[in-house]
Amino acid sequence: MPLWHHPGQDPQKRQVNNGQKARCLRGKHAALTIGAGVDLGQRLDDPLHYRSASCVCDACEEDRTTRGCENPHACAIAAVSRLGQILPRWIPMPGGNEVSGPAATPPEEETNSELFTPPESIMVPTQGLRAMTRRQNEPMEHPDPPVRRQAVVIPTPATTTAYIAGATHTPPCSKKPSAAAGLFFSTDDIRNKGRCIPASGEQSQYVAELFAALETVRQVDTNSVLTIYSTQEYVCEAMNKKLSKWEHEGWVGVPHRDVLRCLAAELKARKAPTFFKLAAPGMPERLLCRQATMLAKNAVRAPGNQEWDFTLPKGTALPGLSLQGNRQRVFYRSIREEKTKKLTPRLSTIKTLDLVWKAAEDDFGRYASDTDIWRAVHAKDILPRTAQFLWKGIHNAHRIGKYWIHIPECKDCAICKECNVTEDLAHILVGCRSPGQEIIWEATRSLWLGKETQWPAVSLGTILGCGLADFRDERKKQKHGTQRLYRILMSESAYLIWKLQNDRVIS
Repeated sequence: MPLWHHPGQDPQKRQVNNGQKARCLRGKHAALTIGAGVDLGQRLDDPLHYRSASCVCDACEEDRTTRGCENPHACAIAAVSRLGQILPRWIPMPGGNEVSGPAATPPEEETNSELFTPPESIMVPTQGLRAMTRRQNEPMEHPDPPVRRQAVVIPTPATTTAYIAGATHTPPCSKKPSAAAGLFFSTDDIRNKGRCIPASGEQSQYVAELFAALETVRQVDTNSVLTIYSTQEYVCEAMNKKLSKWEHEGWVGVPHRDVLRCLAAELKARKAPTFFKLAAPGMPERLLCRQATMLAKNAVRAPGNQEWDFTLPKGTALPGLSLQGNRQRVFYRSIREEKTKKLTPRLSTIKTLDLVWKAAEDDFGRYASDTDIWRAVHAKDILPRTAQFLWKGIHNAHRIGKYWIHIPECKDCAICKECNVTEDLAHILVGCRSPGQEIIWEATRSLWLGKETQWPAVSLGTILGCGLADFRDERKKQKHGTQRLYRILMSESAYLIWKLQNDRVIS
């Protein structure tokens, strides 16, 4: 790292990057890096070095004769002074390991992983340059409160301890789970509550705990030291380990960014420290977290208001992406996200997704969100060419059936010549009487029955959603080998039928 104009300069100290000694260090001693400055400063600890301009030690004599420096001792002092103007984490450690940047971890005895520490403030102007600050759905800040008379100040407790938890519940008549957040302070505390999380997002215990942490921070006075106990480490890791990177990259590609961004802003606005602690099994705090779990379960079984306020406290918004140090893929992904928001959902895609979701619920007894379906298409057991075929099938993007109706010269291509019906994907894969389709599925069924006893029904929904297969044994444990076999057989059989149909029609 450079010794001069260093990005990690201490903002509270006067920086001396120019002057007679600085020019001598750069020009005659070639002290351009921190390592060179450290080597020059170590001369002062040499017992043979005399603290005077007339020192005759080997290093000083070499500087006079070779480099032309008139006062090597003063230059060594200037090098040490310059190192003192840089934050200590950028200076090489005693063992020779250099701390490389803001993401480096200080020595263990000097850190407290439970304490929330906001990311470092901007040190140089280039760190404050951010791009794409007007993206859609950027969080808004709270408006300035109206000016009122001074309210009576109610003393707040010095410390507050809260216990958070999340819970999920799947109604008997539906496979779609719901989640709620629960927070517990103490017995008979009016702040104890359970609250459902928005139905539009992921319904899981981890996400519910994020909402519980957000509600807890908002319920506690900003001047009170807050300690939050939870049964999962996700909240602590997100705020203390990943927050700096997420803010630097503008929250691009971060799941649950709305609640995470709001939680980070609320924590920054607090004037007192906030601690996140894990309630490990066997600890008394674990029992109190169960109280929060009960509140969450009661709330999820009686769904109420699911609207949450995601506005940020005044002065905590950090829009856009940092221009310094970000990769091109981050900007590209952000641009793709912005363009995707402007797209109108395709009706045919929505219908096919509903078809796949219904098939997964009927045949495998599981709920699958749109994200699960798209992720299952690109499962590692499905070849890329086959995954592309399934992806186009969900989007109804294959040039078959109704695609040709609006082209006068090609209207006949929309009808199956063998069955005299519209040739859509469902007809090609499971309904056509042309030779090949029934033979392939019968061979696939024979292979499957060599391992399992029951062959699932074949439909367009099960084919396009074959990556969602969920087979379990008597102990409700997943049978990973069976699931992998099903994905391979279904995807490759469907793709083979598709290729045979193409050869038959084109030829």
